[in-house]
Amino acid sequence: MVLDINKVMLAAAEKKMNWTEIREHTGIATVTIVRIQHGKPILMKTAGKLAEALDVKVADLLKN
Repeated sequence: MVLDINKVMLAAAEKKMNWTEIREHTGIATVTIVRIQHGKPILMKTAGKLAEALDVKVADLLKN
């Protein structure tokens, strides 16, 4: 599953969260954060954790 980095960053900005806070809140590994930032595929479970932390649906973060 590939996320749209712009959608992720927008959702994070709305929650006033940076990448460090997202990592700490979700437990997502730094290497996975880098994968998200570079548009690489991630696990569905990871996408769910990120969406939950940002209070959005996973579908709201998916790359079209």
